[in-house]
Amino acid sequence: FTLESGCFFKNITHLITIVETNICWCVVVFFQFNNMLLYCVPKFSLVGSKFTVRTRVGIDGMKIVETHNEEYPHTFQVSGKERTLELQASSEQDKEEWIKALQSTIDAFQQRNETFRNAIAKEYDDMPIEVSTAELGKRAPRWIRDNEVTMCMKCKEPFNALTRRRHHCRACGHVVCWKCSDYKAHLEYDGNKLNKVCKDCYHIITGCTDSEEKKKRGILEV
Repeated sequence: FTLESGCFFKNITHLITIVETNICWCVVVFFQFNNMLLYCVPKFSLVGSKFTVRTRVGIDGMKIVETHNEEYPHTFQVSGKERTLELQASSEQDKEEWIKALQSTIDAFQQRNETFRNAIAKEYDDMPIEVSTAELGKRAPRWIRDNEVTMCMKCKEPFNALTRRRHHCRACGHVVCWKCSDYKAHLEYDGNKLNKVCKDCYHIITGCTDSEEKKKRGILEV
């Protein structure tokens, strides 16, 4: 298992039991980091302690819910994008401490993420516009370099190599995600050829609204 850049260890416990649909349970080990929770099982080793990672649950989007189970006391639920786990602590105090620790990690992660987004958004807002609104499509823009941005310059969602890759709007030169660049318009500077553009430039160049665009696409799909 390889840790991501910026990931650091926060906590470990052997005292939590996993409960799966109230049918079976097993003692497991949880490693808590600042951006994820690792659900592991001990692995036989003659030298030192070793563990096998069963599930990685990211802190992003994680929710903690206190549950009440007569058969299994001191339980709570960890719900993440990857998996939802029902966990049982050794005592009520242990359960409260883990809920508090996990919620604190979630709050800190969300605060860091929000601070980062606001900082990046301000940086983008302060960038000079290379092409004026009146010149969109009439003059070739200066493309913003890929390494200058870490998130879509329109929706502010962070880029990644799999689901949110970088694209350039041929009208304004901004780096945007595929959702924000899923439009095409005739650009005068390129011989009126159809080019990939962002949503904002599409509306300015064509004068179409969202409803008109959806209707147009619906007719084309038929």
